[in-house]
Amino acid sequence: KTPPLYNLSLVNAPVYLYWSEKDWLADKRDIQDSLVAKIPSKYLIQNNELQDFNHFDFIWGIHAADKIYKPIIEIIRNDETKL
Repeated sequence: KTPPLYNLSLVNAPVYLYWSEKDWLADKRDIQDSLVAKIPSKYLIQNNELQDFNHFDFIWGIHAADKIYKPIIEIIRNDETKL
């Protein structure tokens, strides 16, 4: 089944993108052409390409905590202080 299409040009919330060219489900062209090019640049706060992360590394990789989870927790904490 094909996922629904979303008009990413209508995104109006901060986006912190984490991806890797080694992820077999979303290659670099998919990320650049289907996400980065369509999300309004003022909302794409971070575009983080992770080296040598495959699809499973985002969840179970030994570096996931340091490269993904801890930075995301810090982003959330910083945003909480703005409330």
